[in-house]
Amino acid sequence: MQWVALEENNRITAGKAVKSAQYLCPECFCPVRMRSGPHRRPHYYHVSKNSLCRQQGKTAFHFETQLAILKALPKDEAILEFSFPSIHRIADVYWATKNIVFEVQCSNISYKEVKKRTEDYASLGLHVIWILHDRRYNKMRLSSAELFLTEHQCYYTSIDAKGVGSIYDQFNVISGAKRVFKGIKMPIEISSPYEMKQILCSADWPKDALSRKNLRSIGFQGDLVDRVFNSSATTWESMRFLELRKRDPLAKKIKAGWFFLKGIYSSLLHAFLEKNAI
Repeated sequence: MQWVALEENNRITAGKAVKSAQYLCPECFCPVRMRSGPHRRPHYYHVSKNSLCRQQGKTAFHFETQLAILKALPKDEAILEFSFPSIHRIADVYWATKNIVFEVQCSNISYKEVKKRTEDYASLGLHVIWILHDRRYNKMRLSSAELFLTEHQCYYTSIDAKGVGSIYDQFNVISGAKRVFKGIKMPIEISSPYEMKQILCSADWPKDALSRKNLRSIGFQGDLVDRVFNSSATTWESMRFLELRKRDPLAKKIKAGWFFLKGIYSSLLHAFLEKNAI
């Protein structure tokens, strides 16, 4: 499913297309047509299948997430399926006034592709924000691509084929390629970005929040960094305890064993000193 097609190099959105007319896909330039129905939004489909075209593979989940992002942003500032010819990319949503690109990902993607796409947008001075759908992502095991994105700019979404759901962040504890703990969903305000350099953090912050603060350039109101920044030290301590307990259970056992042995040693030493006291 896609929203934009070309007619003599002019962008035509599916809502303004004529069903009987033929248009061109802006990515592969193959023929596409518009279709709609009582329970289906207007959208384009490829007349003939082209497995190499990313636009053709978009699901209803993908499409609805794109529309949700577009609706959340200021009117006339964002563009759906905007083309960047110099890097041969079509952004799912481009927020022109903020130099932000939103990339929705509902299917598998390779580490190589996600890294290249991120670098391509960065070469134009754009912030790329990945929105990963939790039908495929945010599971116990992380792919190499998702691991890469956790160190860059990514959030998750639960938006379904009817447009119901949210875009959210969460507190994670990741050990290797395994997510050993994930917190509650924290809905974020896509329309309210902030610069990470404006956030003053503490070395006592939980590692997950501290890592994002150091590795990311921007965030959004309601995300983990924003919430930790506006929370009490008690909340930080709870998160840090979870990180220690969940990330390295062996270290916890060793630490517990050390305190046990230390207690026995202290008792024996005390008894020894009392016995040998003059």
